[in-house]
Amino acid sequence: MDGKVEAGKRFYLIIHAYHHLLCEIVEMLGPQRARITNVRWVYSCRRGWSEFFKDGCNDDTVLRKFPDGEVSWIAAFEWEHEIP
Repeated sequence: MDGKVEAGKRFYLIIHAYHHLLCEIVEMLGPQRARITNVRWVYSCRRGWSEFFKDGCNDDTVLRKFPDGEVSWIAAFEWEHEIP
């Protein structure tokens, strides 16, 4: 979880109960704060969490462009897939 967040990697960040992001970390600004780019807000996915993390985004995943910037998060999970 949050222990290995570092610049240059992609992550699935939970920044609020209703706001989950896919992004690339550009620069760490604190223990749970970073500058991010290539950001997508994960609006929904019809698959369960296990399948979503295993297979990545598919045609059943609804994403919205989200502005680059700085965020803090509640939880972070490394994202091993490309960000659409």
